[in-house]
Amino acid sequence: FFFLILILLYNSLSIAQSEDNLAYINLDTVIENSIYGKKVLSEIKLLNQENIQKLKNMENEIKSDENELNKKKNILSQKEFEKEFKKFEQKLSEFRKIKNKMTSDFKSQKNEKLNNFFLKINPIIQEYMDQKSIDILLRQENIFIGKSSADITKIIIEKINNVVDLK
Repeated sequence: FFFLILILLYNSLSIAQSEDNLAYINLDTVIENSIYGKKVLSEIKLLNQENIQKLKNMENEIKSDENELNKKKNILSQKEFEKEFKKFEQKLSEFRKIKNKMTSDFKSQKNEKLNNFFLKINPIIQEYMDQKSIDILLRQENIFIGKSSADITKIIIEKINNVVDLK
Protein backbone atom coordinates (compact mmCIF):
# COMPACT_ATOMS: atom_id res chain seq x y z
CA PHE A 1 0.00 0.00 0.00
CA PHE A 2 2.80 2.35 0.95
CA PHE A 3 4.61 1.47 -2.28
CA LEU A 4 1.49 2.24 -4.36
CA ILE A 5 1.07 5.67 -2.74
CA LEU A 6 4.73 6.42 -3.33
CA ILE A 7 4.43 5.57 -7.05
CA LEU A 8 1.30 7.72 -7.46
CA LEU A 9 2.93 10.61 -5.62
CA TYR A 10 6.04 10.34 -7.78
CA ASN A 11 3.98 10.31 -11.01
CA SER A 12 1.92 13.32 -9.99
CA LEU A 13 5.06 15.24 -9.04
CA SER A 14 6.78 14.40 -12.30
CA ILE A 15 3.73 15.49 -14.26
CA ALA A 16 3.55 18.75 -12.32
CA GLN A 17 7.25 19.39 -12.81
CA SER A 18 7.32 18.61 -16.50
CA GLU A 19 6.91 21.94 -18.11
CA ASP A 20 6.41 22.38 -21.81
CA ASN A 21 7.72 25.68 -23.02
CA LEU A 22 4.68 27.39 -24.55
CA ALA A 23 4.36 30.60 -26.52
CA TYR A 24 1.68 32.27 -28.56
CA ILE A 25 1.55 34.48 -31.62
CA ASN A 26 -1.01 36.77 -33.26
CA LEU A 27 -0.79 35.86 -36.95
CA ASP A 28 -3.07 38.72 -38.02
CA THR A 29 -0.68 41.20 -36.45
CA VAL A 30 2.27 39.46 -38.11
CA ILE A 31 0.63 39.83 -41.52
CA GLU A 32 -0.49 43.41 -40.95
CA ASN A 33 2.78 44.72 -39.46
CA SER A 34 5.57 42.85 -41.22
CA ILE A 35 6.98 44.33 -44.42
CA TYR A 36 6.39 41.12 -46.36
CA GLY A 37 2.88 40.76 -44.91
CA LYS A 38 2.00 44.33 -45.89
CA LYS A 39 3.21 43.60 -49.42
CA VAL A 40 1.02 40.49 -49.64
CA LEU A 41 -1.99 42.36 -48.25
CA SER A 42 -1.51 45.23 -50.70
CA GLU A 43 -1.36 42.74 -53.61
CA ILE A 44 -4.60 41.17 -52.42
CA LYS A 45 -6.22 44.59 -51.96
CA LEU A 46 -5.12 45.74 -55.43
CA LEU A 47 -6.51 42.59 -57.02
CA ASN A 48 -9.79 43.09 -55.18
CA GLN A 49 -10.03 46.74 -56.28
CA GLU A 50 -9.37 45.77 -59.91
CA ASN A 51 -12.11 43.15 -59.76
CA ILE A 52 -14.54 45.59 -58.16
CA GLN A 53 -13.82 48.19 -60.84
CA LYS A 54 -14.35 45.67 -63.66
CA LEU A 55 -17.62 44.53 -62.13
CA LYS A 56 -18.83 48.11 -61.64
CA ASN A 57 -18.09 48.89 -65.29
CA MET A 58 -19.96 45.81 -66.43
CA GLU A 59 -22.83 46.59 -64.07
CA ASN A 60 -23.09 50.15 -65.40
CA GLU A 61 -23.16 48.81 -68.94
CA ILE A 62 -25.97 46.41 -68.02
CA LYS A 63 -27.94 49.20 -66.33
CA SER A 64 -27.50 51.32 -69.43
CA ASP A 65 -28.75 48.46 -71.60
CA GLU A 66 -31.71 48.00 -69.28
CA ASN A 67 -32.60 51.70 -69.52
CA GLU A 68 -32.36 51.55 -73.31
CA LEU A 69 -34.56 48.50 -73.35
CA ASN A 70 -37.16 50.24 -71.16
CA LYS A 71 -37.14 53.24 -73.50
CA LYS A 72 -37.71 50.97 -76.50
CA LYS A 73 -40.45 49.01 -74.78
CA ASN A 74 -43.33 51.08 -76.13
CA ILE A 75 -41.71 51.73 -79.52
CA LEU A 76 -40.78 48.19 -80.57
CA SER A 77 -43.19 45.47 -81.53
CA GLN A 78 -43.74 42.62 -79.11
CA LYS A 79 -41.50 40.19 -81.04
CA GLU A 80 -38.66 42.68 -81.41
CA PHE A 81 -38.89 43.59 -77.74
CA GLU A 82 -38.76 39.91 -76.76
CA LYS A 83 -35.63 39.46 -78.91
CA GLU A 84 -33.99 42.46 -77.25
CA PHE A 85 -35.08 41.24 -73.86
CA LYS A 86 -33.58 37.77 -74.46
CA LYS A 87 -30.30 39.41 -75.48
CA PHE A 88 -30.41 41.44 -72.30
CA GLU A 89 -31.11 38.33 -70.19
CA GLN A 90 -28.18 36.54 -71.82
CA LYS A 91 -25.93 39.47 -71.07
CA LEU A 92 -27.16 39.54 -67.48
CA SER A 93 -26.59 35.80 -67.16
CA GLU A 94 -23.07 36.20 -68.57
CA PHE A 95 -22.40 38.98 -66.06
CA ARG A 96 -23.44 36.73 -63.18
CA LYS A 97 -21.17 33.94 -64.43
CA ILE A 98 -18.24 36.34 -64.75
CA LYS A 99 -18.94 37.76 -61.28
CA ASN A 100 -19.04 34.29 -59.72
CA LYS A 101 -15.85 33.27 -61.53
CA MET A 102 -14.08 36.47 -60.41
CA THR A 103 -15.16 35.86 -56.83
CA SER A 104 -13.97 32.27 -56.94
CA ASP A 105 -10.68 33.21 -58.58
CA PHE A 106 -10.10 36.00 -56.08
CA LYS A 107 -10.66 33.66 -53.13
CA SER A 108 -8.26 31.08 -54.54
CA GLN A 109 -5.58 33.71 -55.34
CA LYS A 110 -5.99 35.24 -51.88
CA ASN A 111 -5.63 31.83 -50.23
CA GLU A 112 -2.62 31.03 -52.40
CA LYS A 113 -0.88 34.31 -51.49
CA LEU A 114 -1.58 33.84 -47.78
CA ASN A 115 -0.43 30.20 -47.89
CA ASN A 116 2.80 31.28 -49.62
CA PHE A 117 3.28 33.92 -46.94
CA PHE A 118 2.96 31.35 -44.17
CA LEU A 119 5.18 28.87 -45.99
CA LYS A 120 7.92 31.50 -46.25
CA ILE A 121 7.71 32.66 -42.64
CA ASN A 122 7.38 29.17 -41.18
CA PRO A 123 11.15 28.48 -41.21
CA ILE A 124 11.76 31.80 -39.42
CA ILE A 125 9.27 30.89 -36.70
CA GLN A 126 10.62 27.35 -36.47
CA GLU A 127 14.20 28.62 -36.11
CA TYR A 128 13.15 30.97 -33.31
CA MET A 129 11.29 28.16 -31.58
CA ASP A 130 14.41 25.97 -31.78
CA GLN A 131 16.63 28.75 -30.41
CA LYS A 132 14.33 29.43 -27.46
CA SER A 133 13.39 25.77 -26.90
CA ILE A 134 9.71 26.46 -27.45
CA ASP A 135 7.81 23.19 -27.64
CA ILE A 136 4.36 24.46 -28.58
CA LEU A 137 3.27 27.63 -30.37
CA LEU A 138 -0.39 28.59 -30.18
CA ARG A 139 -2.46 31.19 -31.99
CA GLN A 140 -3.32 34.10 -29.73
CA GLU A 141 -6.99 33.83 -30.75
CA ASN A 142 -7.11 30.48 -28.97
CA ILE A 143 -5.67 31.79 -25.70
CA PHE A 144 -7.97 32.99 -22.94
CA ILE A 145 -5.29 34.30 -20.59
CA GLY A 146 -1.53 34.13 -20.91
CA LYS A 147 1.62 35.83 -19.78
CA SER A 148 2.63 38.69 -22.03
CA SER A 149 6.17 37.31 -21.95
CA ALA A 150 4.87 34.26 -23.84
CA ASP A 151 3.71 36.48 -26.74
CA ILE A 152 6.37 36.31 -29.46
CA THR A 153 4.48 38.32 -32.11
CA LYS A 154 6.74 41.39 -32.07
CA ILE A 155 9.89 39.31 -32.10
CA ILE A 156 8.71 37.30 -35.10
CA ILE A 157 7.74 40.50 -36.96
CA GLU A 158 11.25 41.87 -36.39
CA LYS A 159 12.83 38.62 -37.58
CA ILE A 160 10.63 38.57 -40.72
CA ASN A 161 11.52 42.19 -41.46
CA ASN A 162 15.22 41.38 -41.16
CA VAL A 163 15.09 38.58 -43.73
CA VAL A 164 16.13 40.04 -47.08
CA ASP A 165 14.64 37.26 -49.25
CA LEU A 166 11.09 38.08 -48.22
CA LYS A 167 11.12 41.79 -49.13
